[in-house]
Amino acid sequence: MTIYPDLAPRVVSALIGGLIIILSILWNEWGFFAVFLTISCMTMWEFYRLMRLQSFVPIRSLGVAIGGLLFVFTFLIEDGILPSKFYMLLFPLASFVFLIKLYKKNDVHPFINIALFYLGILYVAVPFALINILVF
Repeated sequence: MTIYPDLAPRVVSALIGGLIIILSILWNEWGFFAVFLTISCMTMWEFYRLMRLQSFVPIRSLGVAIGGLLFVFTFLIEDGILPSKFYMLLFPLASFVFLIKLYKKNDVHPFINIALFYLGILYVAVPFALINILVF
């Protein structure tokens, strides 16, 4: 009799996931890029899905796109492929949420949804982008 019956599948999936992450880091920088970009986008998608379960409606696709772009820009800037002025493209893109949410008629809580949109970017995407700075 085990105390945690669902512990074994979780341990196996954690070991497989950890192995994939370690191998991607050891393979080359583009393997690291692909794996962590995927993890970052999936994590943001899950964050926004959890907010929808609480009856809030942040713009999921725009948030994941901006978070993914933040990760991509940070990677390419730290690798020396792009200049740092590309960060400035994120600000106008992130401000589209105001145009979308404030003029939508059926949105009950537009300011809460805007705040959750930015929270997803700050809480999930920024730490993943900072991993790039740590790696390089």
